Amino acid sequence: MRHYYDLSRLCGLSEIQSYAGTDAYRACVADVKKTCRESFPDQDVPDGDSFENAPAFRVSETFPAESVWSLALLPLFEPC
Repeated sequence: MRHYYDLSRLCGLSEIQSYAGTDAYRACVADVKKTCRESFPDQDVPDGDSFENAPAFRVSETFPAESVWSLALLPLFEPC
């Protein structure tokens, strides 16, 4: 849970918003993916230059609409 909160907060920063999608960002993503493939060869690594569809960011649990968790998690899954 903590990582989703951190990412949500980071996505609100202007320096992150201006960095995302740049050539430097794409180079960093490629480097991270290379390291992931080398270090964790049995794990899926998403295609493309975005982590948008990464398994780590897929919601795998559902909560009832009235759940406190639903209300707490909903803002964290909005795109940057």
